[in-house]
Amino acid sequence: PGLIEYKKVIEPVAVEWAEASRGRLRILNRHDFLSLSHLRATWTITIGERVIRSGELPRLNTPAGASEEISLPDSGALETAEEAWLNLTFALAAASPWAPAGHVVAWAQLPWPTRRPSRPSSAQAMSPGNDEVRIREPSPALLILTSGHSTWEFDRVRGRLTRWIVGGRTLLCAGPRMTFWRAPIDNERVGGGAGVLQSWLQAGLHALQHRTDAVEIERTEADQVIVSVRSRIAPPIHPHAFHVVYRYTVQGDAVWTLEVDGWPSGAWPEMLPRIGLEMDVPAELNHVSWYGRGPGECYSDSCQAGAIGVYHASVDELYTPYVRPQENGNRMDIRWVALTDENGRGWIVECPEPLNFSVHRFTPEDFAAARHTCDLHPRPYLRLHIDYRQNGLGSASCGPGPLPAYRLPPQPFRFRVRMQAR
Repeated sequence: PGLIEYKKVIEPVAVEWAEASRGRLRILNRHDFLSLSHLRATWTITIGERVIRSGELPRLNTPAGASEEISLPDSGALETAEEAWLNLTFALAAASPWAPAGHVVAWAQLPWPTRRPSRPSSAQAMSPGNDEVRIREPSPALLILTSGHSTWEFDRVRGRLTRWIVGGRTLLCAGPRMTFWRAPIDNERVGGGAGVLQSWLQAGLHALQHRTDAVEIERTEADQVIVSVRSRIAPPIHPHAFHVVYRYTVQGDAVWTLEVDGWPSGAWPEMLPRIGLEMDVPAELNHVSWYGRGPGECYSDSCQAGAIGVYHASVDELYTPYVRPQENGNRMDIRWVALTDENGRGWIVECPEPLNFSVHRFTPEDFAAARHTCDLHPRPYLRLHIDYRQNGLGSASCGPGPLPAYRLPPQPFRFRVRMQAR
């Protein structure tokens, strides 16, 4: 991943909008001596996985160190409620001594101007069913909600959704719970970064415990059921803590949302590993699709090589096998992520605001404890993370830590996700 990011950072062509409404681009040649005449430039406009328009730019003759403006044909704004992206690729027009013709030297992605249609888009997500949400409490510790073919089981003592079942199939075997820990990376383990890891361990971030302070149930006028859980998350002995309110809203058959609202108290380290949700998913849901940055892993200070798009991969393909196991495989700026079995059945997480996700056959504790990849043993389930934020990577094993803009300080947070079976 580092080399892929490095190629993107040093690529010799940069592109920006000169006037987006008219489809005019400004192309900058970063070469010291070459013009851009040796490159063939192509473009596409995409919405999700669909290519809406495509073409080839006229042969560029931009001198070294200079820029030029060009216009794209069919440059009007698209009428769509979805995001649209202009993707440009600059490849060798002819073979060179170091690469064949067609080798991609640089690429760029820019948001394409859109206007919302006058009528609702047929591509909008399905509305929840009209099935009544029923409430059962077989015991003081157990709360069960049912609607249509769906069942949600809550442990009231631990304040956690323990299972989500749709049509007799378990889609979640341990529901969402806040986590602030990630497996240390090399930049936090050795060199100048060792102090960061030490501060995390001293603060007990690796040993947080969850206390349930209250569980409340409410039925709305729209016949939705809201389960609110107030929780305190803290390490043993220490006075500092995170205070979190989970708000589950069951909307109908196979559809529910979770809003999380939290804030820190007490003296935490100046940087946190992550702020996000972790949950356990049946191992057969190992086919992953997402709309966000990809196809490779990316983090806040290492994401320029990740283009926004729709990607598909297996859980094993999402894993980056670093020589020493550590945090890996994060994807940023996701609008949705779906986990399905080989028949395409599973569920989707929709994010009103872009979040991060990763999914592995291992837990952060597994990565942290292993010295070599052979020490990792797959769990019988998948561990899914949906993160509000993650700390930057930095380069402290041989240089500085994350720059201030990419550090994750202890801070209040609020985010929401929507779950739907498919």
